[in-house]
Amino acid sequence: MIKRALLLIFLAISYFLLISSLSSCSMVSKVAAGPAQREGMLNARLDKFTRAMYFDSTTELSEYIEPQYRRKYFKSYSRRGDTEDFVESDVKSLDFFNESNNAVAFVRTKILEKSSLYVRNRYQKLDWKFSSTEGGWRLHNLTEIDKDVFLDLSKE
Repeated sequence: MIKRALLLIFLAISYFLLISSLSSCSMVSKVAAGPAQREGMLNARLDKFTRAMYFDSTTELSEYIEPQYRRKYFKSYSRRGDTEDFVESDVKSLDFFNESNNAVAFVRTKILEKSSLYVRNRYQKLDWKFSSTEGGWRLHNLTEIDKDVFLDLSKE
């Protein structure tokens, strides 16, 4: 009986160690991700970020924002939430720098103004940084840009 209990404990610990080592392997792949993998990871991240904006999920949004920038981002985000709703967005341009550790996305976002029920465009520059220790890509700055600057991107 004691041998059987010890065997079950040994198997449970072995299972836990196996699962832990497998999950750390995926972390290692993020750390060792080359430029092409990091670029693909940001494309997926942008899709998830957009979905979190659409569903107004602040908990999920915080996963995509650099911790030092969260307070500033959510201060602006919460003010707008009372007067407007996110409709959709599309990435006009996505440029990578510094061996794909930094990126800039130029995004057109459609916003529904609650008071007038009018949909308007907002043009934004999103600065992203890749950090292998912070869970991948994180937004570290969002800047409103002029429509003309945004439209000039399509001419390049």
